[in-house]
Amino acid sequence: MKKRLFSFIIVFLVLVFAVPSAYASDADFYENTKKEIIYLADGSYIITTITEENARMSPYAAAQTKSGSKTSTVYSATGTSLYSITVHGTFSYNGSSATAKSSSYSHTEESPLWSFSSGSSSLSGATAMASGTFKSALTSKTLNVSLSCSASGTLS
Repeated sequence: MKKRLFSFIIVFLVLVFAVPSAYASDADFYENTKKEIIYLADGSYIITTITEENARMSPYAAAQTKSGSKTSTVYSATGTSLYSITVHGTFSYNGSSATAKSSSYSHTEESPLWSFSSGSSSLSGATAMASGTFKSALTSKTLNVSLSCSASGTLS
């Protein structure tokens, strides 16, 4: 009788604790993308894209984590992609506040007329920021991008 009761308790505990871990192990990532276009006076424009990467989290966690990136790409008036800077951020949020945990940047030069000169990334509160300077034969341009997280986990 004791052996049967012990087996029942073990099976019960395995089932109770397996449910949250099965939920967490089913952490399929998905992406949600938002775009914005800013037109400049010279006919060029900047397309800014926010990409959210979400994982299903345990409903018992006190704080959730969200990662994402925000890319600003400069296009010529003819529609040619010139260069871009991307800030990558990881945030913690709990419904009443959010905090930026990490920030990094990456860059691309699509046009041979532009080259990357320098860049940096930083954190402030619930915002991850990046800055990149790009040079051509005639000029130098700095492109800044920031990614913020709300208390509810919305990236902007």
